[in-house]
Formats: sequence, structure tokens, C-alpha cells
Amino acid sequence: MASVPEVSVAELRAGMTAIVTCDALSGQKITATLSSLSPFATSSQGVVNYQANFTTSGTTAKQLRQGMTVEVVVITAQAKNVLVVPRSAIQTVGNRNLVMVQTPSGTKTTVVQLGIQDVNMAEVKSGLKENDQVAVTFSTSSTSVSSSEGPLGAGMMIELPGVGGNGRPPGQGGRGGD
Repeated sequence: MASVPEVSVAELRAGMTAIVTCDALSGQKITATLSSLSPFATSSQGVVNYQANFTTSGTTAKQLRQGMTVEVVVITAQAKNVLVVPRSAIQTVGNRNLVMVQTPSGTKTTVVQLGIQDVNMAEVKSGLKENDQVAVTFSTSSTSVSSSEGPLGAGMMIELPGVGGNGRPPGQGGRGGD
């Protein structure tokens, strides 16, 4: 059982795939499935959460024990073989997403259409081509646009209080680099 913050609950549906990691199991990744999400909220110290149940299978999953702290990332979107840029390269002005592209005659601002985004990267559906050089910050550094061979995943992190988490998301008192 996991506690899901109310800001994330609208994105979740039964049947979604999740990846579970546990420090006690050397960070091995365990595939899980969201089996149910409670329609009833719980509140603790002003934080509203919903209970989610996940099912796991396999040898590694059987090593999970009550009291272990685990991290669950629910995959809410996924794309393969897409053009991606670091999110730090994107500037949003009004409703337009812009990147600075290095050309032989200098830099130019280019409008891009974005697709799936995760914490660090964003899919570019149009406006760039592979190997374009884009500015990552306003300094002189730049990076090549790359084509992702693996999946670009967008997800959310959820703590499992039933097995040792505190039910609060990272950045709000939960485990994960606070």
C-alpha cells in the first residue's frame, strides 16, 4: 500500500506500470502494477493522500519485507526513439516554447513543440532536428540534441508508508533528497 499525494492522484489509473526500488535490495528494480486507488482521502498533518495498492511478482519482489523503505515511480507516459533536449534548454514565453540553436552565423531562437517531459528531459516533436546545437543556459555552454534510444519516461515518485515511507513526496518532507 502506498500514499499518493492529492496533487498526483488524478494522473493515476489502475493497471499502470510502476518501478519499485529499495536500498535494502541494492537498488534492484521491481516491476509493479497499480491494482487499486482508494476513492477516500486521508489527511495527516495537513497533507491529503489517497491509498494506492500495487501488485508485484518475481523472485526479487518476494524479498520485500514489512518496514522496508521503497520508492515507487508510476509510469504515466512513455515514448521511445524520440528527439529530446534538456529541460534547462527550453524557455517558455507566453504559450510558446523556445530554444536557442547554434547556427554557422550565430544563435537563433527557435519555436519547438514539446511532447512528453520528465524531470530532466523533454521530447521535441517539431522545431529541431537531430544534432542541432542548443544552448542549455544563458552562458556559453551548449549541448547536442539527441535521439533517445531508450524510453523517455514521465512519472511520479510515491513513498510506500505501509512498508516504511512517510507518505510525503520528495521535496515535502519525504525521502528522496530533501
